[in-house]
Amino acid sequence: MYYTSLTDYLNRMEEDRPADFSVRFPLLAAYSSQLEDDLKTTLAQIDKTNFWEVLPVILGIDSKLVLLRDASEDIDLYGFSEEEVIASIERDYQSINREQCSFCLDTDPYESLIFAVK
Repeated sequence: MYYTSLTDYLNRMEEDRPADFSVRFPLLAAYSSQLEDDLKTTLAQIDKTNFWEVLPVILGIDSKLVLLRDASEDIDLYGFSEEEVIASIERDYQSINREQCSFCLDTDPYESLIFAVK
């Protein structure tokens, strides 16, 4: 998928959330806002001297936002608390790209930027 701007990217990350997301899940809404702020701050810091250091951080924030997209479903279907969902995201975000590419977590993936997540 191609994004034309940071706003477009963030809007698409929110598309699958229920309309009342921030009312039903205030902790997740605050967590999402913090991630968005972190992403904006990180993107503002990027330049030609630090690109390779900052890119893994951007990938990490993206991974967290991807996992957050399903957070309300995890709560509704499985009864997780908001705190449990946030803890799960913080624990699992570094491996989501490997899982989506069908790598077992105990297997080293190919050398690729997509797996260099911080």
